[in-house]
Amino acid sequence: MVKVQKNLINIDGESALVRDKNSKAVLNKDNEGLKAYKLQQSRIDKFVKYETDINTLRTEITELKDLIQGLVNKINK
Repeated sequence: MVKVQKNLINIDGESALVRDKNSKAVLNKDNEGLKAYKLQQSRIDKFVKYETDINTLRTEITELKDLIQGLVNKINK
């Protein structure tokens, strides 16, 4: 990756932030912070998926219990 530093201006009091001269965009140079954020988001996404999977399993178990109870009731009649 080629870094073009000549178009970037340091922002006073913000070591991780620079401003692009052309677009005036504020850019964050903190790559470690970005990696930590992405790792955290990945963990959150996995947690949400696990939670969804668990809720699906609960629903399916309830349905199975109802089917078994219906079979038991038919047998006992």
